[in-house]
Amino acid sequence: MPTQLELVNRALGLIHQLPIASLASTTDPSAVAVTREWDGAFLEFLSEAQWFWAKKRDTLTADSPAPSFGWSYKFALPDDFVSVVGVNETYADTPSDVYELEGGYILTDDNVASEPAELNLEYIYYPSDSALETFLAAMDPKAAVAFQTLLAAKVAPALAKDGLNTANVLLQRYYTVDLPKARARNGNLNRPAPRFPYKTSTSLWQRSNFRNR
Repeated sequence: MPTQLELVNRALGLIHQLPIASLASTTDPSAVAVTREWDGAFLEFLSEAQWFWAKKRDTLTADSPAPSFGWSYKFALPDDFVSVVGVNETYADTPSDVYELEGGYILTDDNVASEPAELNLEYIYYPSDSALETFLAAMDPKAAVAFQTLLAAKVAPALAKDGLNTANVLLQRYYTVDLPKARARNGNLNRPAPRFPYKTSTSLWQRSNFRNR
């Protein structure tokens, strides 16, 4: 898969800009624009889907004090957290009874039985600077195409002739063509959620039982 510099130069090519030799330059307008926009664009892109190549697993230990009401436990989210994929093998498209995100924590009482309380979290993560090239090496080809279109749209206002119009054209291509293709391929290669995941959700049963009393 492409390196960061290769992705950047492909994005620049979409707006008819010459490739750059390094992102470290503080005088090259293209390098400056890309450096300014990279983190925001990449974070936005990572949040667009449950990318199989950007998933990570961690076992979290409960923090004190516990939530004052509503949930039994809270767990600090990892520093590199972007979005939830699964909580104790219950997935993000299941009912909101399973968990809630709040102020850098994930709140839940779903299937937490250990002492001290632990939670198995599957999530999309943002790589550290030192791990970025390894992370990009695992990136799916269609995801790379989609991201370079988004990055080109972000830098177009500063670099391209008729920049705002160019950015709008690229964003339309991103949302209607490149991102749907990347999501479709991702769905074909990703692990599907269990058909009835909430049958194993203790919290859902408890809350439903409470409502029906």
